[in-house]
Amino acid sequence: MANKEKLLASAQKFLAKGQVSKAVSEYQKLVEAFPKDVRNRQKLAELFSRDNRNDDALREYELVAKHYTETGFYLKSIAVFKQMQKLEPSRVDIYHRLAELNEKQGLVGNALSEYRNLVSFYEKNGMLNEAIDVLEKMSELDPENLNVSAKIAECYKSDGQNIKAFERFQLIIAPLVEKHEHTKIIKLYDRFLDICPEEVEARLPLALALFNSKLYDKSIQFLKSLLKQAPENQEVTRTLADAYVAMHDFSNARLTLQHLLKQEQTDLDLREYYVRICLDGGDFETARDRLEEWKDAFFHAERVTALRLFYEELKVALPNDSVVVETLTAIYDAVGETEKLSDLDVSLKIADVPEETAEAAILDEAISDVEELEMVGEEAAPDVEVPPLDKIAPKATPAAAGFELDLDLDLDLDLDLGPAVGAKAESVKEPESEEVDVDVDVEIELDLDDLGALELEFEEEPTDEVIAAEAAEAAEAAEAAEAAEAAEAAEAAEAAEAAEAAEAAEAAEAAE
Repeated sequence: MANKEKLLASAQKFLAKGQVSKAVSEYQKLVEAFPKDVRNRQKLAELFSRDNRNDDALREYELVAKHYTETGFYLKSIAVFKQMQKLEPSRVDIYHRLAELNEKQGLVGNALSEYRNLVSFYEKNGMLNEAIDVLEKMSELDPENLNVSAKIAECYKSDGQNIKAFERFQLIIAPLVEKHEHTKIIKLYDRFLDICPEEVEARLPLALALFNSKLYDKSIQFLKSLLKQAPENQEVTRTLADAYVAMHDFSNARLTLQHLLKQEQTDLDLREYYVRICLDGGDFETARDRLEEWKDAFFHAERVTALRLFYEELKVALPNDSVVVETLTAIYDAVGETEKLSDLDVSLKIADVPEETAEAAILDEAISDVEELEMVGEEAAPDVEVPPLDKIAPKATPAAAGFELDLDLDLDLDLDLGPAVGAKAESVKEPESEEVDVDVDVEIELDLDDLGALELEFEEEPTDEVIAAEAAEAAEAAEAAEAAEAAEAAEAAEAAEAAEAAEAAEAAEAAE
């Protein structure tokens, strides 16, 4: 025991004089004499490091770390490996050990940080397969971390493994679609679009994200391209129609929806949407004709309210249309809104009066007004001889009798040459949409500079678990540091006393 104290005192004496190499020799003797004393070995490793003997230091540190790991003192083992990491940053096995130890300790955030450092090292050295292996471990450790998955896809892409890169990319996009993270979807496609196949399934999420982000012109480009490949895809067709409506391009919206109605002929929701597009685009005659075809189906489906609103809107747009008035009369009668029928009867009667009859009525009223005037101050006209009947001149028409009727007729000459109202749907052949039935080459350029670059850095907020664990680690480290300082102070005091005792003994021997 005295021998141990003497060696410690001697080492402290050399350290006090700055003689690190001599202190190392004393600690080597201590380690050889007391191999199970881990503190002496750790101190020896530290002195090796101070003496620039890094290989020797790493050897001793590794033995200490192994001891702490085997005995379950993971935090102490982590602290030792951190010292090793400072001495030799290029040793990848140290990163692995640190990540594993942090994981065992429950410090997931710290483990990911160590793996992240390892990925950076592999990338700098062009070791992409090794980086992918580490990233896969990170993904297993934190499966919800989309940044990790994105980094895996990026590494596969950089290594030319585009199929695997796309498979990983799809795993990233799926949860983003569910969460409606449209901006993130667009940014990811901006990074990985070149590895995506041309198929609808591969690119539809981008088209939908562009639409939902109100980038309608770009979404139309993608949707037209997708519709060319899959003309029967109803989601593509419906979204394309919606995009045209958002751009107020009602003509193309109507033609696109018409293509969808060919597939879903009995879908009343689509029929309502079609009529709505016609009305918003000012195509009132087409809206009327389609409603006349479909009104029975709306009645049977108890959608009378929607039908009534459509016809009331048509009544405003086409006030003299007898077909609209008649159908609206039937609707009011069916729903019991009889108070509105009187106005419709007046409209219907005015609409049914022939134009010639109306003109004659105006002439009759004018003549009657003239006859009723009081002819004050004028004498009656003298009697005239009535000629024989066979010499009576033909009676002049009112216009020839001196009345000139100046009627300004505003004629709508936009003739609807389509089928009569009530014709069967099969006989209607509207022009096909160029976007639907004509093959066109669509050149797509995704310009997303205004959305910023996709951040694939591994920046994430620490969880409560990580914060608590790190706080506990800090507290334990502080206690360990205080204990170490106290121990060192005690050792120093003990060494000083031993040194003084040794000097006193030497002086006594010299005096003798």
